[in-house]
Amino acid sequence: MTIAVFINARLTEREQLARDATELPAVTPKYPAKKPPWEPEQWRVDSFGDVVTVNGASNPLHADCGGGPRSEAVAQLIAANDPAAVLREVAFQRGVLGSHASFDGQWCNRCSPMEHYPCPELRGLAAIWREHADYRPEWANDRSATASNSGG
Repeated sequence: MTIAVFINARLTEREQLARDATELPAVTPKYPAKKPPWEPEQWRVDSFGDVVTVNGASNPLHADCGGGPRSEAVAQLIAANDPAAVLREVAFQRGVLGSHASFDGQWCNRCSPMEHYPCPELRGLAAIWREHADYRPEWANDRSATASNSGG
């Protein structure tokens, strides 16, 4: 598996999770038809510290799941990663992946002509999923190792 195939697979998984997490493809008063285009849900934290949907039909966290988040910080993190934000992130990361392609498998087409493929940008992007079973240690670079050692 190449680094590009690995990154694309992780982005596809993340995109599908965001699409599955939104209830807007279902029939709702705001969206009476099940066909696209629909807006992915956007979440925020209300004055009670609960994660609530801004444009969906119901709360993204249900009481029968053991209650809400354990803290305001967790609620804010969940809300910041709503399906709409995740889909924007995936689109941006796909752009990065595409712009750092290699036609010959040896050199990055975006970085300097002397930058071997995969370049540090792709290595850094792949490092997001460094705990994934398909991640290869040879893709690591100084930035991902530093982030790992600092807890990031």
